[in-house]
Amino acid sequence: MMTISGWQPEPARHPRTFVHPEAAVASNVIAPPALSLEQVVEMQEAEIAAYSKPEFQNQLWKILESAPPEEHAHLRQQLCLDVQVPLVASMGFEPTALGVCQATEAVLQFHGEGKVQRRNAILTDLLNPKPLAAHWEPPTVPLALTP
Repeated sequence: MMTISGWQPEPARHPRTFVHPEAAVASNVIAPPALSLEQVVEMQEAEIAAYSKPEFQNQLWKILESAPPEEHAHLRQQLCLDVQVPLVASMGFEPTALGVCQATEAVLQFHGEGKVQRRNAILTDLLNPKPLAAHWEPPTVPLALTP
């Protein structure tokens, strides 16, 4: 370490000293963009549309049915990255898993907003489908009752 009076040895650091992640980032790295509430809602709606597609749901079900439960979270995350990476890139984030993490962090500032909470609930349901009970049968009541 350099001081006004000259070089001084750096004080010894404890091996478990916590370094905040932001402090560890190189100075030449561009900060991720901030998102507005409208952008967050737009991103959530794009995710809902993508995760609602039969192709995505079929892939998700195949994963959940074929893999052991301890692998579900990791495999679901890998499947979601195919949707998330291009989406966050269109919002100005890095097109990587890191960009997805940064976008997720940017969304957290709006966690208390009703619009965001409702969409989060939909996303949770889409990504965590519940199997139908083995004894379930469709309702027998006619959908349209005629007078």
